[in-house]
Amino acid sequence: MLDCLFRTELTIRTMLFSREYVGYLAREITKKLISGEFIETKDVPAITEKVNAALLDELSLEDRINDEVRVILEAYSDEMQRSGANYQEMFRKVKSEIQSRPVGARNSFSGAIEGRPILAYNFSNRGLSCCRASSVMARSGRSG
Repeated sequence: MLDCLFRTELTIRTMLFSREYVGYLAREITKKLISGEFIETKDVPAITEKVNAALLDELSLEDRINDEVRVILEAYSDEMQRSGANYQEMFRKVKSEIQSRPVGARNSFSGAIEGRPILAYNFSNRGLSCCRASSVMARSGRSG
């Protein structure tokens, strides 16, 4: 996490929280870190800005993962519709599977098609176990 505190270049897309609210959270976190004597600093604004950057970085990562999940589920939409899979449930399962992978595996660009999300490419080649109709039907207790 400390590595994230020192990044300054960020690509911000639509996030769950506004920039203003993230700034407020950064100020409050910085105050708590200082008052709890977890850190000492003479330059509070600089620390606040680094905490803000780390929060924005984490939130934008969450958005990128959500975008990847949507692309993957779109690729499996026909199969999910045939099997009667619940979109919200599948969203959670796919997101959980993506988040359980090592960061290096999520960031690997090898074999990706230009302009196509990496995970969508990977899953289209080898599939995503939680999206297969037979797997969905077995887990949801459906038959035939």
